[in-house]
Amino acid sequence: MKTTNRIQEFRKKRGLSQLRLSEAAGLSLRTIQRLEKDPTSGSPHSLSSIAEVLAVRVEELLPMEKMESEPFPLAVLQALKVMNLSALSVLFLPFCNLIFPSWIFWNTKNEKDFILPGRKILSFQIIWTLGTVIAIFGLPPLILLAYNFHRAGGVPWAIPIYYLSLVAHIFYTIRIARALANGDTSLHFLPNIL
Repeated sequence: MKTTNRIQEFRKKRGLSQLRLSEAAGLSLRTIQRLEKDPTSGSPHSLSSIAEVLAVRVEELLPMEKMESEPFPLAVLQALKVMNLSALSVLFLPFCNLIFPSWIFWNTKNEKDFILPGRKILSFQIIWTLGTVIAIFGLPPLILLAYNFHRAGGVPWAIPIYYLSLVAHIFYTIRIARALANGDTSLHFLPNIL
């Protein structure tokens, strides 16, 4: 089976030159040229930047031959699912959404296919935790200053903020679980800060 140049194909469909693609993706022109010759040599960051500009999934940029010949290992997929669902432990104990996934990541990080999606799941947990802590301690004073309606004996502002944050956490955990169930391990909608 002859492999086609998928990056060049998508770039031309979008009417972009190599220079325009490099500028939009924040990469050097040389990187675009190199990746068009061999997309498998690209870093996850480079490929995800290009995929974002071209509005495709990272997997679509890889040669079809590579996609068909290397199925994602089932054990790694199961570990990712467990890692993702273990983050729901935050419903019972604060910060367990970091502890359990971190432990699973640490024990499974030797698996080559696990590293990038595992980092993305862990990155989401870190961002969610930091965002929740900032919201709980930063928003109530701002709300009180802006609206000045704090009544004695009322519900502390931190509680509804925390519950809203939990709803967002559950939504994204389910979204990740659905993507993994469909075999989408790129998790393109999650940031990678690790």
